[in-house]
Amino acid sequence: SSDGFDADFAKGVIEGGMFKNIGKAGGGDGVDVSGSQIAINGTLFQDISDKGISVGEQSIATVSDVIMEGVATGAASKDGSQLTLTNATLKKSTHVGLIAYMKKPEYGPATIDAKNIKFKNTPNSTRVQTGSSLTLEGNLVKAENIDVEQYYNTIMKPGLKRGGRLKKKKKP
Repeated sequence: SSDGFDADFAKGVIEGGMFKNIGKAGGGDGVDVSGSQIAINGTLFQDISDKGISVGEQSIATVSDVIMEGVATGAASKDGSQLTLTNATLKKSTHVGLIAYMKKPEYGPATIDAKNIKFKNTPNSTRVQTGSSLTLEGNLVKAENIDVEQYYNTIMKPGLKRGGRLKKKKKP
């Protein structure tokens, strides 16, 4: 009902496998790491209610040969993290394919270096907050002012349906 794999201060490799139907009860990432050094290779992320891959708090992640389908956000790098992504297909990302931003100023800006990326049925392929950086196919993506607090209170808020609408609460 929440994250498929969540690790803090970890070091390791995720090789192959599938993360599917994650976070249906109110938000969840396929893989969520903080303060970690990880590699992810040959993995499928399907029907993830939040981020397929989330790297934060000065994590270093190398990701290759992955498919992310039906995710809200494909991959996010935040808070001083570095994400290198190669040979990836992002299908039906309802919010954004790739995003780099800073949520916690004490960690600093984030980076993404992405090569050989295919976006399919993903209305917003990239977003990058001013101060962070995202390079896609060797080209620096233009940064924008993103109000991260507002972002987390709306689009990234647990319990939101894809498309940004709140779930209606059932009456007792």
